[in-house]
Amino acid sequence: MTKKMNTRLPQTSSTEEPLQTPFETEDAILAGILKSVGVELSPLVRESGKIAYRAKNGALEGLQRIYRNEPIGSLDALNNVKAARSAIYALKSGGQRL
Repeated sequence: MTKKMNTRLPQTSSTEEPLQTPFETEDAILAGILKSVGVELSPLVRESGKIAYRAKNGALEGLQRIYRNEPIGSLDALNNVKAARSAIYALKSGGQRL
């Protein structure tokens, strides 16, 4: 069974600067990898109660680096994925913002 990724790319027109609206994902692994390539992320709780991550900067460049398969440090990626998953637990159990 395949898991559906819930990642939303903002819609942009050809004349608009890319990703002027926030990039969000509910995928903790993608969030951790994006952080490893230099994208600043902040966790948030959606109205549905699910945890998402909103990129503060450079989401398009980060996604392009991932799709070009540029090397990243495996330990950095693992630690960032772990931190993203920890944010899910912290927000669900305590309700505070990180």
